[in-house]
Formats: sequence, C-alpha cells, structure tokens
Amino acid sequence: MRRRLDGLAADVSSFALGDMHGDGTEDVVAASTTLDILFGNGDGTFAPGVNYAAASSGALALGDFDGDGWLDVATATEPSSVSVLLNRWR
Repeated sequence: MRRRLDGLAADVSSFALGDMHGDGTEDVVAASTTLDILFGNGDGTFAPGVNYAAASSGALALGDFDGDGWLDVATATEPSSVSVLLNRWR
C-alpha cells in the first residue's frame, strides 16, 4: 500500500530514517527540491513537515558528521555538489 506523508514534496528522490532530535522516535528526512523533515510522534504518525532550502535533489545520508552525538544530514547532487546541514534541533 502506498500512502503520501503530509508535508513531503511530491518529487522525493531519496529519504532516510533517523532520530533527529533525540526523543527516541524515528523521523523521516527526504530530499527533493528542498530538504524535508517530518518528526515522528511515536505512534506511527508524523508531525507536519519542516522544509529547508538545500541542494538536495540527489542522494541523502544521515550521520554524526561533526562528532557532537546528534545526527546531521548530508545531501549530494549531480555532478559534484555536497551540502551538510549540522543538527541544531536540540
């Protein structure tokens, strides 16, 4: 079954799941023409999306890129552009 998550752009090219703000629930991070984040409510539903302008129409990865213990977001677009958004949601 396919369902659309409210708050995500229609042209999502990649997505990842991770606990972006340390509450123990999975959040959805999606790359499209913007970077979209839907925070999990802990019951299988998600809060309305937060959109960020970022070079994000390609690959997406989550990781602790600055070593502070919080997930950050990296996006890549063709041919060779990479953006890293450091997590400041805490």
